[in-house]
Amino acid sequence: MAEGGQEHATTEPQAEAQETCRVVHALRGGKIQMQEAAVKPPGEGEVRVKVEACGVTAADWQVRHGQLKLSTPPFVPGFQCAGTVDAVGDNVQSLEVGQRVVVVHSLSCWVERLVVPATDAYAIPESLTFQQAAGLAFDYITAYLTLHRHANLQKGQSVLIHRAGGGIGFAATQLAKNVPEVVVFGIAPEPQHDVVKENGVDHPIDVRVPDYDRIVRETATDGVEVVVESAAGKDLKKGLNLLKPLGTLVMYGSASSAGGGLFSAAKQKLGPATKFEGSTLIDGNKSVAGVNVVPLIGTDLSREIIKELLSLCEQGKLKPRVDSVFSFRNVADAQKKVHDGANVGAVILVPVIEEEEKAVQDAKQKAEAEKAEKAARKSVRKNKGGSTSSKSDGEAKAENEEKGGDEEKPNSDEKPSEDKPTDDGKADGDSKPEEAASGEADSKPAETTAGETDKEKVGKPAEVKTEDGEAKQEDGEAKADETAA
Repeated sequence: MAEGGQEHATTEPQAEAQETCRVVHALRGGKIQMQEAAVKPPGEGEVRVKVEACGVTAADWQVRHGQLKLSTPPFVPGFQCAGTVDAVGDNVQSLEVGQRVVVVHSLSCWVERLVVPATDAYAIPESLTFQQAAGLAFDYITAYLTLHRHANLQKGQSVLIHRAGGGIGFAATQLAKNVPEVVVFGIAPEPQHDVVKENGVDHPIDVRVPDYDRIVRETATDGVEVVVESAAGKDLKKGLNLLKPLGTLVMYGSASSAGGGLFSAAKQKLGPATKFEGSTLIDGNKSVAGVNVVPLIGTDLSREIIKELLSLCEQGKLKPRVDSVFSFRNVADAQKKVHDGANVGAVILVPVIEEEEKAVQDAKQKAEAEKAEKAARKSVRKNKGGSTSSKSDGEAKAENEEKGGDEEKPNSDEKPSEDKPTDDGKADGDSKPEEAASGEADSKPAETTAGETDKEKVGKPAEVKTEDGEAKQEDGEAKADETAA
């Protein structure tokens, strides 16, 4: 009680709002969407990374649809990303705030602010952009294991690479050409031939050619030492027959068994065409191997290979190519592009594309303004209806006719607005989660080429429209899944 008997109001200290960030969540039923999550501090032995770019791989599709059982929905997918360390926990000596890093971690990488063990983050050279670094790890580790650990590629040998334009095929070509006098045959769609030749493929072959083995033998009459096969399907027998004695066929994924795309849930097991008689391998002095990077993430082997790859990048011997860039909002489109094999190089996710975000926010503001205007009109009609309630119907009609009949009549069928605004400013009945649009939507990725800066790679914003022409994010997940099916 203050002097004079007056009470002074006390002000309770308000808790600071918790910082949030954008994050991609994989939900039940194969759904995927961008949400908001709290930013966490790093613990002991951990660092926090402000993520600038994330890599998209074929394995991400498997995880999303439950074909790789690594977590239970909801969870944050993603095996790789790149950005800047913005916080360091106790007992971390290898990294410091402000350092540019690439992160390779089992899931959780598709988030704007990521906390991981310091041992899963690696300093990157200045020659790499964040987007190049984000597309490096998974694809190049797979290619490195294929060529240098399984096949033991040597000087003067030859290699046949299927899907030479894909992320792993692109990486395998660069690694192969670092071995002196190696000859590379690359299978890819004809429109990709110029790009794969520039990347190092000596003999591009159209993917539509059924007897590609005949074309290979026109140049390499005795066959090849290594076949890199991205599909567990009918072409494996051709690949095996192309091998010279002591040659190796290395396969990853199961593209050809999925009916046109990567990874079909219905055909995950190897069929009869992929079985090999032991006598065939023994008598031919040939070997077959497989690569799956996922269980190797976080092991000493994967850390050793990542460091070797970063060293090669610093020497200018490797240069990851960024095919296209998508925002977190359009994560389903990014996955669909990889799933369809439509990329030449890496497909990248970024938390936000500013021009695209501005279009979305402008659409929200417009929708909110229209809703407020509609509510105001309803209020005016309601007030006018109340002021004339004491008059007879005939008097009200005559008064309206005297005014020229311009007064807007209340709609007896229209109820006062009881819609609750959602996060995107629309009524509950019209609202949709910020779910990524499919590749069939109007949104388009920002196409990029190698050597451009990250800002240059963003390009034009994705444009999506509602049925009435207003900009809005579509729920294209269903379209993506229908297309994949």
